[in-house]
Amino acid sequence: MKTDNKNLRQNNSTSVRVKPATYEGTSSWLDFKSHFEACSSINNWSEQDKRLYLAVALRGKAQGILGDLPIDKQQNYKALVNALEQRFAPPNQTELYRVQLTERRQKASESLPELGQSIRRLINQAYPTVPEDVRDTLAKQYFIEALVDSEMRIRIKQSRPHGLNDALRVAVELETYNRAEKQLIDGRSYLRQTSQTDEKESHIDRNENSDHTALTELMSKMEQKLQELQNDIRELKNDSNSRQTQNNNGRGRYIRGEFRQRGGRYNNNGRGFSGNTHWQRDNSYNGQSNYNSFTNSRGRGTTRMIRSSQNQTMACMVI
Repeated sequence: MKTDNKNLRQNNSTSVRVKPATYEGTSSWLDFKSHFEACSSINNWSEQDKRLYLAVALRGKAQGILGDLPIDKQQNYKALVNALEQRFAPPNQTELYRVQLTERRQKASESLPELGQSIRRLINQAYPTVPEDVRDTLAKQYFIEALVDSEMRIRIKQSRPHGLNDALRVAVELETYNRAEKQLIDGRSYLRQTSQTDEKESHIDRNENSDHTALTELMSKMEQKLQELQNDIRELKNDSNSRQTQNNNGRGRYIRGEFRQRGGRYNNNGRGFSGNTHWQRDNSYNGQSNYNSFTNSRGRGTTRMIRSSQNQTMACMVI
């Protein structure tokens, strides 16, 4: 017996041409079963060989199914396949698959070919006894309804596809056209936005230059006004000093007529005197001095110049 097993392992090691994939129970069991049967046909495996290679290909949940089987069923290829089908592809669930078809929608990251393949698998599971042409028509209908883009659905219906493959071909073409059109629109939008940005920056530069020019003109005008104000202040200061000098010269002794002020004050308007004022005039004529005194005791009056018979000038106070 040991010799037969050794010969079997030697024969199997030399006869394996294609190694089957592993199965974890997360993907479709029907797909893996078809793959495994193809590998078995290529390698010319017997029932015993298929049981062994199927057992070593199981992983995860599927491997747990193998461990739960009795020893006698683990040695039987058909019993192992039946257990895996009952767990991952149970029969008599056509209603469940039909509900899944009705609720099936394209996922965000799902491509159109992937959606078509999923619809085809659900159709085969939901309608296993229906003729192939009818299943193809049903797959086309469910595929169109599973699309998210309403415009794409309308375009596909208008093209009147014969089956799922025709509907899938039209959908892929429309998706390609839409993607290219979107890229074109985005490119034009970017160019338009760049142009508007350049124009806005140019407009801002012009405004800044205009503002700078206006600010320069304003500063120049302010400097001019400030210079004029300084000149006006200087002129007012000079006029004030000149008037103060004239007022100082008009007070006290009148040099030309030799008037002396004794008490009181002289009115700034030059028209009279105020207070108790005594004016004395010194006058010399032929070496003789005559003193005439006038006293203002009432406050204000006017002064007039009178020429005497000796051609002498006299100041008089008129009350």
